[in-house]
Amino acid sequence: MREAGYDFEVLATDADETAYDGDPAGTVARNALAKLAVCRGLRPDAEILAADTLVWFEGHLVGKPRDEAEAARFLRDFSGRRQTVFTAVAFSRPADKTPTVRIEASIVRFKELSDGEIADYIRIVQPLDRAGAYDAADYGDRVIAEVIGSFTNVVGLPMDSVRMLLGSSSVAEPKYLSHAGHGRMMHRCRRLT
Repeated sequence: MREAGYDFEVLATDADETAYDGDPAGTVARNALAKLAVCRGLRPDAEILAADTLVWFEGHLVGKPRDEAEAARFLRDFSGRRQTVFTAVAFSRPADKTPTVRIEASIVRFKELSDGEIADYIRIVQPLDRAGAYDAADYGDRVIAEVIGSFTNVVGLPMDSVRMLLGSSSVAEPKYLSHAGHGRMMHRCRRLT
């Protein structure tokens, strides 16, 4: 958000996140709306932007690995294959009756990874707090061969959607962003000015 020129303030939220294993788009949309609702309660007079991101691989939601062994298994499973990263961005102004929601999907194709490359990546990145055990922005070039679609979506916030949503709003009021970045369970609201 800073790179795009937005200033913001972070507020803690306690939004309940749910997972609907057969519905990645619905999952991120519902979670983004839940975060938006919490932020709306905290800042009733603000413009609010909320987001949620997840990894979808072979028909299943992929969360954070429990340990390094599971991280290695995730990366072995992803090796040479594709997955989809879904993010929902929800936006509302104080007077809006219903928020606007945009959902982005980006395809991530992984490199063929050897056990040594996987071990090195885990050692360098420490990916236990990352959904899918990887971070596109943190040495992503070691594991990712190609991103089809929005790279910023894979990082955790699709900036084209954000710009589109914020571009349609006045900037006189503060805006708040709630986001769980790339599967990380960070519950935050960020004030945008």
